[in-house]
Amino acid sequence: MEEPINSPVPLKSELTDDNSPPELPIILGVLLKSELTDNNSPTEPPISKTPEVVKNSRESLTSTCSLLEPSVSSEPAAAPESSSPELNKDEIKQQDFTKQLPPQKKYSEKITSIKDPNWKKRFGQIMGDAIRTTSSINHHELRIKNIVDYLSNFGVETLKDLFKPPPDCKDAKLSSEYRAKGDYYYTMAIRKSNDKKNLNYLEDAHKNYTMSIAYAPINSIELSLGQASRSAVLFHAKLYADCCDDIDRSIDNGCPDELRAKLLLRKAMCYQILTPDDKINIKKQFDQVYNWIYKMDDNIAVNFRKIVDKQIDIDPADKSKFPIWNYANNIPKLNKISNSKINGLIDDVKLKFTDDFGRHIVAGKDIKPGEIIGVIEPYAKVHFPSMRYKFCCHCGVQTWSSIPCNSCPTIIFCSTECHDAAQAEYHNLECPVFQSMRTIGLKNELFLVARTVAKAIKDAGDINDYQKHLDDAKINTDPLDKSFTNETFNSKKFSNIYNFLGHPLDSQLKITIYAYPILLAYFYVTMTDNFCKRYSVNLTNLKHDPKFLSLIILTQNIMQLINKNSITMMTYCDGDKRAIIHGLYPAINFFNQSSTPSMVSSLQSDKLVLTVIQPIKKGRRIFFNCEQHNSMAIKSEQKNDFLDKYYLAKESMIDNDSSTLSTLEKSTVNGNISAKMIDKLADIKNKLENIIWLVEHFEQTDGNVPDISDIIKDANELIKKTTSRGKNGNEFLIDIFNTLERFYQSYNSPCVKLSG
Repeated sequence: MEEPINSPVPLKSELTDDNSPPELPIILGVLLKSELTDNNSPTEPPISKTPEVVKNSRESLTSTCSLLEPSVSSEPAAAPESSSPELNKDEIKQQDFTKQLPPQKKYSEKITSIKDPNWKKRFGQIMGDAIRTTSSINHHELRIKNIVDYLSNFGVETLKDLFKPPPDCKDAKLSSEYRAKGDYYYTMAIRKSNDKKNLNYLEDAHKNYTMSIAYAPINSIELSLGQASRSAVLFHAKLYADCCDDIDRSIDNGCPDELRAKLLLRKAMCYQILTPDDKINIKKQFDQVYNWIYKMDDNIAVNFRKIVDKQIDIDPADKSKFPIWNYANNIPKLNKISNSKINGLIDDVKLKFTDDFGRHIVAGKDIKPGEIIGVIEPYAKVHFPSMRYKFCCHCGVQTWSSIPCNSCPTIIFCSTECHDAAQAEYHNLECPVFQSMRTIGLKNELFLVARTVAKAIKDAGDINDYQKHLDDAKINTDPLDKSFTNETFNSKKFSNIYNFLGHPLDSQLKITIYAYPILLAYFYVTMTDNFCKRYSVNLTNLKHDPKFLSLIILTQNIMQLINKNSITMMTYCDGDKRAIIHGLYPAINFFNQSSTPSMVSSLQSDKLVLTVIQPIKKGRRIFFNCEQHNSMAIKSEQKNDFLDKYYLAKESMIDNDSSTLSTLEKSTVNGNISAKMIDKLADIKNKLENIIWLVEHFEQTDGNVPDISDIIKDANELIKKTTSRGKNGNEFLIDIFNTLERFYQSYNSPCVKLSG
């Protein structure tokens, strides 16, 4: 049993004569073992206010935002968790807003001060009035100028007048409060370690310690203590390598001398499990512990030395480790020649153009089910709020010993390499913008818009150059490879994906397509250093600034691009399917759409793995069904919107006869499906369902997921036999295809929950 933060004495269990190591070394904590009884449960420390009040605050804020809701997919409602909800800083700081709201004013009234929770509704009403007032202006840039002028005339002289509290930024007090809450959950995790009904405690402790680290100012004692505390959770969860990483960072960030020996003991115990045969290195680790014992209080040091003396000779019996999803094994390397036209696809598929179907992908050879034809990376992506502290912002892998952004509190990375790459590609530009966006509670889809804006500007080099950058890409007018770079589609270049902008805006976006871009452009020109100098915050001056107007237009285009082309990826979290990533995957739009797809995608980190599920003859189109990324199937009345979304100009492009089924229906061969074939399909289904269960509940496994190659080989043999049965085999063949479709759609890298 381990003792939670700053305890003055060691635990009794650590001074026994048993040769087994304690469950945990001494860690940072607040309670002694004697206090961890059922009659004296620790009380969860609040963070500024109770979850119930925070919930009410959230509801009062979101209820006023209907006029500014974008018509893009949002995260499905999550099942209620057993622990208290995550508390965001904007929710904490707004605690006094719900006590006494000012009376609602009509949108036509002049706004002298709108620092209250109703600003979204008022701003939306003013925007609606501004759009109606300027509806007769056909010149787009002139209309934007007039809308901005309309805002300033109604008292919104500076958009900073709108925002209270200040931007969501580092906060030592919040960091300490989240760490105290982590202490509570960690203590409960130890006390109820054998209670299966309370497995969320360790997960909640890790989340709150991670948030404490994220909110801690750079190089602060709060940052060091947060990392030290989280290392205890990681040790308890058997994530020993991550535990060592947190210990090293805690020490580097100025861990107090009197706690350093405790951390080094924990690290030495990790090495006893990670490298049990490297006795020399283990001894070096324990030598460091002895070197720091003298910094401890004399009374504590005597007992602590006894623990170290005993631990150094122990060979831990349990060397098991927490299962970690192997992204390297599950993100396939495309062994075949890369596609000459589209990065991420194999050369066995070809890009074609016809007047009927536009640009589309066809098979360059016969392709069997189970073959991977591509691994596609996003141009830009953001994680949903519930996943923000679990996954690396840049590469998308789940991370346990994450490192935070040095400036904002809601972005984490798995390594310094990802941190530095993200800063160079987009985050140093978007960082202050994200802070203000979170403060005012903008929706997750708009963070994808803001990130794409940052990447587009970085790609062009400067906001002044982006239009020239796009114009250069339009020189090539060949319908097959227009906007390509050197006749190749590069999904990492904004000029390449800009061509997917496509159709005019839908009427329901008229308010949002002006309101949000004006807000985001305002944040970028007044809060970032990319524009050479900080711009005037005065809207009257900004409406004449060409960079500001150019940035609004760019943001409008990107918002439309994302509304038409982004997809939401799902994954399993504790057995439930949850939204994880909202991303812009432009290459997927080269595939025509069908309700009977011949290819599906699965998510590994932030990459889409494209797998064929039906036999495809050479020259046939390859179909994808983006409904798999929607929470609901496309209804008949939505079909025109669906066609427009994927740039399908003709009704025939929704091809329900795209698969082998069309051939079977014309076949004159008759036959029956044998009982042996039915049993074989049942066996395939059972094996695939077992694999999906292992993925869904990955933390309960030993970290190994069975290889599926033999199962897919059996499925192909069954498809071949079924095809020979002709029309009588149609229903059975559909069952096989549906089985493969459900499997690959579910074979995503999971969101693994800590348990212990």
